[in-house]
Amino acid sequence: MTSNELTIELKQHTPMIHFQHEQSGATLRGTELKPKLDKFLKKYAFENNIEQYKTFLIGYNTEKEDKEIKNEAFDYRVTIKVSRENNAYDISKNPFNKLFFGNSGFGNRDKYKFKMYNEIELKIFSFHTELITKIQENIESFFAITNFGARQNKGFGSFTVKKINGTDKNTDFNELYKKLLEKEKKFELNEKNRSKIVAIYEYSKFGDMEEAVRQIAYDYKYLKSGLTEEDFKLKDDEKDELQDTIDIFKEQYKDEKCKIYKKSLLMEYFNNPTKKTYWEKRFIKYSLKKAYNKKTSNSENLFNDLKGDKNNKNLYKNSDKKQDYDYKFIRPLLGLGTGFRFMKKESPKKFINIGIKNRSNNPIERYQSPIYYKVIDNMPYMICYETNAFKNVQRYSFKPSLNKKDNYANLKLDKISDLEVPSDFDIKDFLEKNMKELDYEPVGVNNDKKQ
Repeated sequence: MTSNELTIELKQHTPMIHFQHEQSGATLRGTELKPKLDKFLKKYAFENNIEQYKTFLIGYNTEKEDKEIKNEAFDYRVTIKVSRENNAYDISKNPFNKLFFGNSGFGNRDKYKFKMYNEIELKIFSFHTELITKIQENIESFFAITNFGARQNKGFGSFTVKKINGTDKNTDFNELYKKLLEKEKKFELNEKNRSKIVAIYEYSKFGDMEEAVRQIAYDYKYLKSGLTEEDFKLKDDEKDELQDTIDIFKEQYKDEKCKIYKKSLLMEYFNNPTKKTYWEKRFIKYSLKKAYNKKTSNSENLFNDLKGDKNNKNLYKNSDKKQDYDYKFIRPLLGLGTGFRFMKKESPKKFINIGIKNRSNNPIERYQSPIYYKVIDNMPYMICYETNAFKNVQRYSFKPSLNKKDNYANLKLDKISDLEVPSDFDIKDFLEKNMKELDYEPVGVNNDKKQ
């Protein structure tokens, strides 16, 4: 072993969802790993200071200006060797399917597989010995906050460092996370640094990996969109795998008034006596209700197809008085996709799709959730980022995407007015108010003081 090379043995904690499952060794790939590691090193090893790292970049020479090379990759090579495949789960037949892909629009799921390996070895080589030293000093932290493959923010594709150059690394992850949080205090949010970790929470350890990722699925849905009866309904072939987890969840979070429906914690955070803000779901349903009252085209069919109480007076009273209700597009704060769905009353598998369109000067079309899950030895960790994504006003409009086969396919609605995303969301405050409800304990939460 030379000072120009590292040999790193990884431990895999959760399956990696991979499209190219039919290929031999379809697992962690250098094409995904290296750009992520480069970005991590620039921030955490070199504090985003190009003067500290520019000599380690590919193509560096003294005649080039910093702006010409700042986005170049580091000059090192990664090779990955895998062996002893443990399990390959079929997504379309596995109970993970219901939890993670029910509403995701994931395309042909038969092309995807969950992959697990017992032995994964990285070799990192560079002629820059100082760069190799920096990688060795930071590689454990890198894997502690990074997953790979599809659905990585929900805990899939989790790896940690087991050995470096043959030496066991018995990492204390709570201490590692606390040190990372201390490093984050140095960084300001700006155009170059658009997010930073502000809090990390942990859940109690589970008996196996599948229980851990199931819990993540329910907890995240409870935070963002809420849980309905359909989330707890199982097919016969799913009951053995999921029933225990669901029974525990329903008992833990049961409501005196309703045991099969839990309102979104994000929605309830904004809809309180202090904020008095209602989310987009109510606003859109009210817009459809207005069209229904005017008997616009086939609006009666569309509104009546929505699952819910159509006579809910609290939902619709005084809704024309804007001073009574401050409507905001709240859902994107925990991740913005291309749209969302309202359930139809006649079938849990049928939905009315709601498309969204950004009407801002500097539009954000997609936004990854600031909550990132990491599973280590069957223990879920929640890594929480503060971002400046919605610092500038982001305004979206909404439109039902109607199927031509539906009898209201030609429905013409009054314009559904634009809604803004709140620009003052404090994710630390939101989580501090809700983590006890989900039984997460803080590993560390940064205050606002810079070190």
